[in-house]
Amino acid sequence: IRDNVAGTAGVFDADHSGGGIYLNGGPTTLTDSAIEGNFAGNRGGGIYYSASALAIGGSTIANNSANTGGGIFDESSPLIVTN
Repeated sequence: IRDNVAGTAGVFDADHSGGGIYLNGGPTTLTDSAIEGNFAGNRGGGIYYSASALAIGGSTIANNSANTGGGIFDESSPLIVTN
């Protein structure tokens, strides 16, 4: 995912995870992107990922909210963050 902006006005759902991005399986790279102003009723307001390797570079993750993991919720998967 490159040069992306993920922002939602979504519907609050207590079972919802991954307000901006939901990943389940397979490696993903997020580059030069903004994940802002998202929410999830459950986990990962900005990003939820499971069974995936996630690399984030040159991106902003801000002003997201969730019951658990407002910015990112990691379900025991590898995460690499670079500036």
